[in-house]
Amino acid sequence: MRQYPELIPSHKYFELNREEQMEHDWRIIKRQAEINPKRYLIEQNSAFIAGSINPGISPLTLHFGMFLVCVQKLGSSEQNKLWEKDIQTLKKIGCYA
Repeated sequence: MRQYPELIPSHKYFELNREEQMEHDWRIIKRQAEINPKRYLIEQNSAFIAGSINPGISPLTLHFGMFLVCVQKLGSSEQNKLWEKDIQTLKKIGCYA
């Protein structure tokens, strides 16, 4: 962590408004992926990766915690082959409205 001070959580995060928190989260996620893309984008395909360093709710919580899991559990093997890698590497991002 000392090697990457921008990833150290701070209580100041909770003083940001929701939009600022989301911008902050995307910066952290991008930086995590730059540091070690294999670890943060493929091996840990769960909501944990987005919240592993960030406090609060991550913009990818639904993506990894629900969208990816739904495709993995409810999709056919053909659908999984077609979609899973793109979902894990954030080439496709799921959302719910």
